Amino acid sequence: MTENGFTLYHQHVPKSGGTSLNKFLRRNLKSSRWISKKEHPFEFRNIPGLYNIDKDVLNQYDCFHGHWGNLFFNQFDRKIDVHLVSFRDPVEHLCSRIHWTRKMMEEGKFPPPQYSWIHKFLFRQFTFHKLLQKKNYFTEIIDNLDRLKESGSNPHPYLFYLGLNIPDKNIPASFPKPFVRDIWRRYSDQSLDDLYQQSLKTVDNLSLIMIVEDYDNSFTMLGKLLNLPQRVNQAAHHNKRDEANTTAFRYRDRLNQEQIQRIEEFVAMDIKIYNYAMEKYLLQKEKYSDFLQED
Repeated sequence: MTENGFTLYHQHVPKSGGTSLNKFLRRNLKSSRWISKKEHPFEFRNIPGLYNIDKDVLNQYDCFHGHWGNLFFNQFDRKIDVHLVSFRDPVEHLCSRIHWTRKMMEEGKFPPPQYSWIHKFLFRQFTFHKLLQKKNYFTEIIDNLDRLKESGSNPHPYLFYLGLNIPDKNIPASFPKPFVRDIWRRYSDQSLDDLYQQSLKTVDNLSLIMIVEDYDNSFTMLGKLLNLPQRVNQAAHHNKRDEANTTAFRYRDRLNQEQIQRIEEFVAMDIKIYNYAMEKYLLQKEKYSDFLQED
């Protein structure tokens, strides 16, 4: 069925270095059968399509990459041998998300062009979108995080992407490509604490934890885990603003203490998940210590 002898799932939380990780995996697992979004556009463009994809189709592939969160496991009945997630300091993550969204707006990609005119109109009424249009958009958004939280903005991508489990019977077939957060609001009976506890379980079950702030060592351990035949010089991860190497550049260094405090309060639950993952990551580094020193 597969050429690798293992099934890999790269669970991609947006803005967490996942694009670089995916390029690394595809470059170094060339014989792998990666499922293609181009070959299966409907199944990967919306959650109902992912639920309804034929199991025989899935069984033709051994490597999977996507922003599906734990939703992927609801209808995937094959054992995942290698399960990877890349984590990023939630303060850095939020800052990156703000700047990236502004860039997408300047390029005419936010709101997404495929949205209907009414959806675009409603989207532009959101506080976040209005603040994003200002010249000093970043400062305005940070100064208004309390308002954004009250308006229902999603401050916790790790909480939702790592913690959400939805029975497929609860999602109508016509539901068009929802955000993970929107699925939770409409169909999940999970509380925030349920999401948090499930997120910790997801971290516990990962084959390898990747940390953006320590990407060199993360990739070295990944090479060992996958038994890559040679040392691999991975490409440095650059953020979407092309500012600098993310492992050297930190948004924190450009923030004042009040801004950092506001952001940390806004992403408090994600920070708890990140800190938990970091504890596991340090234990993971101890396990690979001889290999890291050799490298």
